[in-house]
Amino acid sequence: MAHTAHSSSSGAGLSSGTVTTADRLAPAFAMSAGITSVLSALLVVLKETNEDTILAWMKAATGHHWVTHGIIDLILFVVIAMLAARYVDNLEDRPGLTIGTLIGGVAVGGLIIVGFFGL
Repeated sequence: MAHTAHSSSSGAGLSSGTVTTADRLAPAFAMSAGITSVLSALLVVLKETNEDTILAWMKAATGHHWVTHGIIDLILFVVIAMLAARYVDNLEDRPGLTIGTLIGGVAVGGLIIVGFFGL
């Protein structure tokens, strides 16, 4: 009886073998987190090296540059995830790609920040 409940609630357990949008969203958002991490780190470098233009604009846009930075990150995160869910072939069957993008992106983003601020 528990097996029946599990099968009916899981997209992977469908007998037709169809893949739902929900099956693709988790890996798409995981990949997006890694990619957004790199882009966010690059934005830090960009705004720190362009204080009179980009940093000033980001402060003016929302009152504080970190608020603007967070909004940009959130928009990128959602847009990249939606694009990945729609356009990356067999995303739900490629855990290596998903995990590699997530871990690699977070690592590269961290290295960009550490490298820029010179730890």
